[in-house]
Amino acid sequence: MPLGRCVSMALHRTNCRPTARFLGRDERGVAAVEFALLLPVLIMLLFGIIEFGLALSRQQVLNTASHEGARLGIRQAVPRPTAGDIQALARRVFVQAGVTGVAPTIAVSGAGGPSGTDLIVTVSAPYQFYVMANIVPALRGTVTLRSRTLMRHE
Repeated sequence: MPLGRCVSMALHRTNCRPTARFLGRDERGVAAVEFALLLPVLIMLLFGIIEFGLALSRQQVLNTASHEGARLGIRQAVPRPTAGDIQALARRVFVQAGVTGVAPTIAVSGAGGPSGTDLIVTVSAPYQFYVMANIVPALRGTVTLRSRTLMRHE
């Protein structure tokens, strides 16, 4: 059957073999080969999204801990909150967020100062990529995530 007639028959919804058969190529299994070639890339993309999402979540916990610590430190109270009080609150926020196995480093500068002076709370913690570290050499080892909050005493 000529190719032109088959195409016109296909337009009228009649049975006809695929045109690739008439061109001398057999395309069975092409989808499986393409899937096999793209699957590693898709899996790497999926794990990258998951791991960077987890790192972003940890960074958000650090931001919240430093912000809440600074908010406590600038309150006008008698006596003013000490650096130990601020560190304890930042640790509590870190633990309440569900982060386990990692101890944050909390630095407080200017605690208990007079009104109008700066209070700086810096919270940092190590983060380790697990799957992406095997693919991207720059992510091997631990990465230190930091958050710094500066507020003025009331």
